[in-house]
Amino acid sequence: MPTTTIYVKVLTVDTRRGEMIPVPNARLLCEHERFLWDPDISSGNDVTDANGLASVDITYDEDDANNLNPYFTITLPEADRTIPDPAPATEQFTLPDEWETRHYVRRRLPGIINYNNVDEPLEIYIGMPARLQLSYTDFDQSSIRNPIAIPQHTLRFYLND
Repeated sequence: MPTTTIYVKVLTVDTRRGEMIPVPNARLLCEHERFLWDPDISSGNDVTDANGLASVDITYDEDDANNLNPYFTITLPEADRTIPDPAPATEQFTLPDEWETRHYVRRRLPGIINYNNVDEPLEIYIGMPARLQLSYTDFDQSSIRNPIAIPQHTLRFYLND
């Protein structure tokens, strides 16, 4: 069975600056989705460096080289989940301890073995920047249209999954 080294960069959004920042110390496990079971195609021991970059050795059947349907499970130690660091506590948020890139799409990541260039890594995002538009009825006390309690005079808020 062939083994290929791919490069993966894990990023999240810095809500203070509105830009993507690296996620260090994230442990990566790559799995191949199959019908009844999803075999691991990496060791699960690969960890991102200070720049959010990791090299991941994936092992697969030669017959599967063009049919891999991989996804990643990303785990973060408790000490590395609060970002951005350093920042005032009111501007920090906590990343989940585990994040799975599976989104139930048939071919989420075709050609994973082509990410073998350290200068062009596969980028994985934990959390995404988003813009929300709210209308006056979102502040209706009936809570019919507003599942999130948003204070009426709020000018800005950050939504992180």
